[in-house]
Amino acid sequence: MFRKTMMKNNKSKGSVSSEHKEIVRDDILQYELLEGNGPKGAPKGDPIMQVRDLHVSFATEAGVCRAVRGVNFDLWRGRTLGIVGESGSGKSVTALSLIGLLDDNAKVTGSIIMNGEELIGKTDEEMSEIRGERIAMVFQDPLSALTPMLTIGDQIAEGLITHHPDMSKQQIHDRCVELLELVGIPQPEERLSSFPHQFSGGMRQRVMIAIAIANNPDVIIADEPTTALDVTIQAQILDVLAKAQKETGAAVVLITHDLGVVAGAADDILVMYAGRPVERASIDDVFQHPSMPYTMGLLGAVPKPHIAASQRLVPIQGNPPSLVDIPKGCPFSPRCPLATPECSLSEPNLEVVDASSGHLASCRRLQEIIDKNMKYTDVFPVPDLLPADWADVPRDQRPVTLEVDHLVKHFPLTGGGMFRRRGRRRRDVQDSSGGDPGAGRRVRLRQVHHADGDHEPHEARGRTHRRTRP
Repeated sequence: MFRKTMMKNNKSKGSVSSEHKEIVRDDILQYELLEGNGPKGAPKGDPIMQVRDLHVSFATEAGVCRAVRGVNFDLWRGRTLGIVGESGSGKSVTALSLIGLLDDNAKVTGSIIMNGEELIGKTDEEMSEIRGERIAMVFQDPLSALTPMLTIGDQIAEGLITHHPDMSKQQIHDRCVELLELVGIPQPEERLSSFPHQFSGGMRQRVMIAIAIANNPDVIIADEPTTALDVTIQAQILDVLAKAQKETGAAVVLITHDLGVVAGAADDILVMYAGRPVERASIDDVFQHPSMPYTMGLLGAVPKPHIAASQRLVPIQGNPPSLVDIPKGCPFSPRCPLATPECSLSEPNLEVVDASSGHLASCRRLQEIIDKNMKYTDVFPVPDLLPADWADVPRDQRPVTLEVDHLVKHFPLTGGGMFRRRGRRRRDVQDSSGGDPGAGRRVRLRQVHHADGDHEPHEARGRTHRRTRP
């Protein structure tokens, strides 16, 4: 048994002892981050969810796609776990397996225990009682996740009606208004009758968060919640998500490829590559002491404001391997500058980097990386800037590549277009008022521009009156 006293006796960062290498996986997970130095310190209480040896595979025409391979982590109330990695690393599949939304073609093995209850093996009907009540999800594309034919209020109320059938209509209405107000939707009561297309991308994502927290879930899964949003709206969505977590006390799984997002929002981080975890630590440990070359490469490719604009970013050369045909040995070795022939023999397991903080990493050269205190610049050297062909030639002396002069583009309006041409006979609509001067009104719509980009037609603010012929 890996005892806590042993962890305290080996606090030196930079030692991977033989004792640590012999630790079984559950022992590592049991004590991971117990003395963590992340933003919130050590986790408190028992984990609300325990994931053990999770494997997910799909049958394809090319063969079996092993999307997730041996994922292990724990979730605690009030803490956020960030899962990062390139596209195709298994992040979203891991999240969907937690909530049971994978299709029938998926084969899921391992264990997902939530509050002492095993979730793997439950039927879709059984999982439907858990989704929205104990586990909620904020999807990547809110426009696709929301039903275009239903109002925002109806879609928020759906989860309340499903899991709380005893609630009255007034209670449901009040709760919907409360949720929209909580996530920062202006005029929440009026916006309940709006449709998704009348909201901007940021507002739709706020609605998704409102739906997710409607029943105060224990776990919130946010799958790329800031994708396709500008940086200002991204910050707002992350603030709303943090507010929702504080309101519900839920554990949050934040899936993203943006290390800047996870740096400001997560407490712990899990780095995945080729369907498998390659590094696990508190957010501070990963950013200050990355110990896996892949993690170093991800950090090196992030633009940094304190680095001169003249310095080139360091990309990770190559592409991730096919999950249908994963190469023998370390999957990252074909792209790793530190790879040796030994790396192609077998895939390394997670080993303890620092027992006092629960920092784990997977690399055959881990001991060397720790001893030499390697940084990402040591593993991925910054390439020299390529000289510009015309750097020494004044701009007015350079040859013209393309010249545009007096370019004009016309868009003719045809019949049935957006606007009616003047002089065209208008058909006036009469109402039951007979010869009332107000009969035959033409309504002019006014477009309201919101700060976040909404453009919504509202009710007519002015009317043009015409008297019609008797």
